[in-house]
Amino acid sequence: MLEIYPNLIVSFFTIIICVLVFICFNLYKKIIIYESWVTRIRIKINSLKTSIKEIDDRNLFETDDEVGAVYEEISELIKDFDDETELK
Repeated sequence: MLEIYPNLIVSFFTIIICVLVFICFNLYKKIIIYESWVTRIRIKINSLKTSIKEIDDRNLFETDDEVGAVYEEISELIKDFDDETELK
C-alpha cells in the first residue's frame, strides 16, 4: 500500500510539518512580546520602589496618622506586587 501512494504520504507529512512550524513561530512571537512586557513592568516597579523610598527617606510619614497609614498601605501593595512579579 505504501508503494501506491508515496507522493500522498509525503505531501501529508509536509503539510503537517508546515502547520507545526507555523504554530511554533507564532508561539515564539508571543513569548517575545510577553518577555518585553514583563521587562517593562519590572523596570516600572523598580522605579516606583525607588520613588517611594526617596519620598520617605527621612521617615516623615508616621503610621499613627491617616497619611502615614495610606503610605504604608501603598508601600505594602508595591512590595506585594514586586514579590509576585519576581523572576524565578
